[in-house]
Formats: sequence, structure tokens, C-alpha cells
Amino acid sequence: MNDSNTFTVNEPMTFQTVPELFARSSQWLQGRTGAVVFDLQHAERADSAGIALLVEWIEQAQAQQCDISFVNLPSQIEDLVRLNDLTPLLHQHASS
Repeated sequence: MNDSNTFTVNEPMTFQTVPELFARSSQWLQGRTGAVVFDLQHAERADSAGIALLVEWIEQAQAQQCDISFVNLPSQIEDLVRLNDLTPLLHQHASS
């Protein structure tokens, strides 16, 4: 994590890593208000579990009435989002 509003993912977002990422991120999101940022620059590999986690993060943030954004999306994540027809959902939360 870089600052109090940014959760930095430093590992792949795969079936092997998502359960632990989910636990850490859920704990981090608990009680947050305002804007939250997920920095995915170092999540160089992803699979469908990683994409499901992105959707879960959006749902958790919305439930807490937080504004959520994703920054530094690797091309593999962009490709998986497109393949799963989630481009509109993710891009409304994507930042440069």
C-alpha cells in the first residue's frame, strides 16, 4: 500500500493469490470512506479469479459508498476484461 487511500497489488491476480488478496483488501476496505484506489501496475498476470476480484472490489466499495478507481491496469487484465465483456463496468472506474 502506498498511502491510506491506495491499495497496491504486488502479485499476480490468479486462483492461487486471490483468496489472500481478497482477505487483505477486504480488511483494508473496512470502514473506508471517500475515494479508494487500487493500483494494479505489478499485477502482471491474471486469470478469471482476478477479474472476479475486480468486480468484488467494485461491489464492496459501492456498498460502503466509496468512490473506487483502478490505475495502471496491465494489458493482460485489460484483455481479460474485454473477453469477459466487462469493459463498461471496469472502465467507469479506471483512471490513467
